[in-house]
Order: sequence, then C-alpha cells, then structure tokens
Amino acid sequence: MITNPSFSSLFDDAITQDKHKQIGNVYNGYRIIISIFFSFSFILALKSSQQNYWVLVNLLPTFFYLGFSIVIFGLYYFYPKNTLLMVGLTIDALVLTTLLYFNGGNDLQIILLFLVQVAASFMLVRTNQAVLLTMFAITLVIYQQFYHTLKSDVNYALVNNVASMAMSFVGVAYLSHTLSKRLKQIELLSKRQINEVNALNAINNKIVQTIDQGVVVLSHDLELLIANDTAIEQLHLPKQLANFDLYHLLPSVAFELQPIIKHAEETLVIRLDTPNTDQTNFTIGEPTSQHYNDLRLRITQLRQQYAIIFVEDLRHEFSRAQQLKLASLGQLSASIAHEIRNPLAAISQASQLLMEEAKDSQSTLSEDNAVLYDMIYQQTIRVNKIIEDVLKLSRQQRPNLVFIEPKLWLQAFIAANFQGHDVFLRCDTDKGIMFDHYQLEQILINLINNGLRFSSKTQSHAFVNIDVYESGKSIFIEVIDTGKGVLTENIPFLFNPFFTTDHQGTGLGLYLSQAFCQANHANLEYVPSQGQTCFRIVCTSKTLPSI
Repeated sequence: MITNPSFSSLFDDAITQDKHKQIGNVYNGYRIIISIFFSFSFILALKSSQQNYWVLVNLLPTFFYLGFSIVIFGLYYFYPKNTLLMVGLTIDALVLTTLLYFNGGNDLQIILLFLVQVAASFMLVRTNQAVLLTMFAITLVIYQQFYHTLKSDVNYALVNNVASMAMSFVGVAYLSHTLSKRLKQIELLSKRQINEVNALNAINNKIVQTIDQGVVVLSHDLELLIANDTAIEQLHLPKQLANFDLYHLLPSVAFELQPIIKHAEETLVIRLDTPNTDQTNFTIGEPTSQHYNDLRLRITQLRQQYAIIFVEDLRHEFSRAQQLKLASLGQLSASIAHEIRNPLAAISQASQLLMEEAKDSQSTLSEDNAVLYDMIYQQTIRVNKIIEDVLKLSRQQRPNLVFIEPKLWLQAFIAANFQGHDVFLRCDTDKGIMFDHYQLEQILINLINNGLRFSSKTQSHAFVNIDVYESGKSIFIEVIDTGKGVLTENIPFLFNPFFTTDHQGTGLGLYLSQAFCQANHANLEYVPSQGQTCFRIVCTSKTLPSI
C-alpha cells in the first residue's frame, strides 16, 4: 500500500508528544538564561569594585548555579523525571533567596522571579509539591523582609507590604494552578481525540487494503496520497515512490483527471497498456504488446482539497457478464436439447437403416441413394456434436475456482487424456493459478486436438508443445503446433461462434474456450508466428495458499 508521508504525518503520533516535557524544557532553558544574566552581573560588579573579596565570594555561587542549570537541562532532556524538576525548583528558591539577601531583602526584580518560580511549579510538578514550594518561597521572602528590620520597630507599612506580597504569591499560585489544570484537561482531551482519529485511520487503512476494489486518494493538485495494493496492480504503479506527482507517475491519467478532479461526482473510463517486455515483435515465449486494461474511475470528493477514486477493472465486469451469458446460453441449450435430440436421433437411425438396406443386393435402392443416406448420417453426427459443445455451458454455470499448479496438474492431464500422442510439456514456473479445473480441461483438450489435427495436415508426424512460463504477475500457457496458422483476414473472426475454416469443425470450440477463460478471469489469444500456430492462455499468478 502506498501512503504519502505528507498525508500520513497528519496522523503521526509525533505531534502528540508530551507537552509537560516541552514546558519543562522551556523552564530549564529559562533557568540557564537567568543564571547567565546573574553571572555577567556579578562579573561587572567585580570589575567595578576593583576585585573586592566579598564580591568575588558572591560570584562563585552564580557560576555554580549556571553549571547546575546546564546539568539539569541535559538530564531532563533525556530523562524527564519529576524528581529533577522538584530539585531544580528548590535550588531556584534557595538561589533567589541568597540573591535577595545580598540585595537587602527588598529587590522587586528578584521577588518577580520568585513569582515566576511559583507559577512554573504548578505547571511542572504535582499540586501538593507545588503548594509546598509556594509556602517555602513565601516563607523565604517574608523572612528576608523581617530579617533586615529586626533591629528596628515593626510598623504598619511593613506588615501591609508583607501581607500584600504573601497575597500576591497566593494569587499567582491559585491562577497558575487553575491554568495548569485546564491545560492538562485540554491535553488529555487532545490525546484522546488523536488516539481516536489514529484508531479510525488504522481501521480505514485495513478496510481499504482488504477490499478487492482499487482505492486511490488524490489532492486537487493531483498529488497521490493513498493507493491500496489493488489500485497499485491495476494502475501498474511501483510500490516504492520518490515522487508522488500523478503527472510524473501516470501522465495520460493525470491529463484525463485534471478537468474533473474537483467535480462532486464523476465517472471516467480509461485504457492502460499492460507493461511488457517486447514492444515490436510477436515472439512465442514472450508477452505480446496487445495487453491492456480498461478501467472505470469513479470520483467522489472527500473534503475541499481531496478526492477519493474507486478503480474498477472492467475485465471483472465483463467476466461477470460472460458468466451470465454462459448461464443463459446453458439454460437455453438445456431446454431445447431434448426437443432437438429426439428428432435428430430418429433421423440418424433412419439414415443408418436406409444405408444398410441400400447395401442389400435385393434392395431396390441404388448405391447413389446410399451415398446420400451417408451424407445425412454424417450431418446428424455433426449436429449432435454442436449440441454436445453447447451443452457444456450448462454443466457448470459458474466456475468453481481452485488452486492449480500447472507443473503438476498438466503432467497428470496429458497422461490421462493424450496417452499415445506426442504432446510435450515445458513448465518454467512453480507458481499456480485460480481456475475451474473442468473448464481448463475442456479448453486444453480443444486446443490440443485442434493442434494435432492441423499439424497432421502439414507433416506426417503430428505433435504439440505446451509451454508454461511466468512474466510479471501473469502465467502464460501456450499451445503450439506446426500448422499453417490463421490467415490475417480471419484473425478478427477467430473467436466468433460458428466461425470455422475446417469443414469438419463446428466453429464453437474456440468460442467456448475463450468464454471459459473469461469466466475464470483469464484471456485466450492467438499469437501470430511464422511457421507455427500458437494459442496463449493468460492467467493471473497465485502463490500456494498457506495452511
């Protein structure tokens, strides 16, 4: 099955990766940026203070914090664990507290960084852990506020500032918790919907892959998005594609589809040549260039920019029509056989009695009359042969397809039906075909008998060769004799009923053989060849079903 990567990515699980990990990576990156900023600030402070010892001591923790931030980022990127987040957020609180202490405990910028840390905790860790971190941050900030005023009196303004600050932390924590909860709900809903879409997509792919009908999905720009195996076989597409443009894959089909691809409902019939190995000469043992497939394309719109095309092989439709025709002809022949055979049997019996009487020396009938009686008798035999050929259609209205291995089956068939005749088999394939074995017997018996009869007219020793070989997805069974072949002007009428060039033939043998082939999804064709006569049965190859 062909699936365009640009189309399958719509259902790719990669787009549903954990948002929690993404937020964690963003916060870890934010920590690195803040630590770099702190490090540069202390370096500048060190230069302006002429390498003051106290500033140098304060510079070392900022470098430690920078290294810690880089390590936490790397570990969490490859091993996204909740413990790493909890450790990182705790260290953040301690580092910010240290910085707040060195800045006199009343630095608004650092307090705002505390608020960021509190908000991030509710998005990254569990709620109880986030509450604990919030209380820890509030305690540290309030302690810093009171620590620097312990030596002075606590006034109303200070208490008001501390209370406002604590309420700010609680408000940020509550809003962050509410936002985080909603984001998680949205993420869970999104995951569930994507899983449902992926499940439906998998079910659709399974259905599309198993149905017998070809299914193709195209964009309105004629880019191939999906094609099941049946469509690949019908349209002769390679299974591995680098370019999904239909103009590149099937130019003739693309030009036919271009004007109608956007129509709501449309039907198109196309003819595709079957790939073959010889485009110029008819050669026995090689596929001929006359193979083609007639396909019906039914176009239906999926969405605004997509169209689904159902591909129907008209050979199957013709095969079903042929089966109905055979069934109708069989019913007709069965209904009139009794009415014809009864008077025919009476005529045949009367002609034989008259011939015996003509041979009697005391009979008043002359020998000239005996010749006429014999002609009548021979014609009754011919009419009876025609009735028998037509009645073959009513013996099995629908083919009973079974798996047949030509290499083994043909050996047994020749031994059972042509013992004592020179019928030679050469089979170069181990694959099989699906065919009604009774109808295949009737086809080959007719072709081989014709070959032996016409070969005997050109040489004293008549023989027939049966060549079986595989080409692509088809198996070819060729019946070859040394007859004169068919005249070019007679080839178009070769498979018409009652057409014959042999006065002993009924003209139904090839017609019935082709009808049987078409009923079994095969084809019977005449292959012109110099000095030989070749009839070829083309079947779809099958592998032995697994038990």
